[in-house]
Amino acid sequence: MKQYTGRLLLSFLFLAHSLIWIYYLYIGNHSKKMDIFVMFVTYFSLVIFWYMGKKYDEYKFFSEKDYLTNSYNRRFLYKIFPKMVKKSRRSQEKINLFLLDVDNFKDINDTKGHKYGDLTLKSICASLVSKKGKGEVVVRWGGDEFVLLIPCTEKIESHKVIKRISNHIHPLSKKWGIDLSVSVGSAVYPDDGKSLDELIQKADQNMYHYKFQLKYGKSPLPL
Repeated sequence: MKQYTGRLLLSFLFLAHSLIWIYYLYIGNHSKKMDIFVMFVTYFSLVIFWYMGKKYDEYKFFSEKDYLTNSYNRRFLYKIFPKMVKKSRRSQEKINLFLLDVDNFKDINDTKGHKYGDLTLKSICASLVSKKGKGEVVVRWGGDEFVLLIPCTEKIESHKVIKRISNHIHPLSKKWGIDLSVSVGSAVYPDDGKSLDELIQKADQNMYHYKFQLKYGKSPLPL
């Protein structure tokens, strides 16, 4: 319904506009030419209102959505986060933020091509969206990084999110013959930061800590 907001609002405006013309037509005597002119103006107004509403909806969609993955973009995240904070304060909940990075994404692009790189990003985003719970927000942060926001009463461990994504992309790994995986770092509002930038920075630090442990053969601790 949200993608048609502009067209719906302008349709109501057109309806009000039409009622005024109907009142004009049926209260009093008018020439046939005037009646035809009024009908033409009414029809023309409908086309203009619908077109303006469509353009507004398109602008609204592309200002908040990522074109490739159809997930929300960074601009939307900065817009929605203050609202989530207010809600979490009222309900005394925490906000779990997960920063996800596709492992060896450059290698996938170099060896398989950008088509497979795009499919990888779409698949990972789909894995997040398909299991998305009430109140969760999935955002493409940029490049091969995604942000997942989960309002919850307690901290959620990163390995649970990794498992959720891995189960979805495992069939692609087998099909393409490449190892698809993600690294995840987490942060919790308000424990790790009060602002979105602080949480992103903390999650980024945790993610590289996770990568470091994997690189040197250590078993990553839940972050």
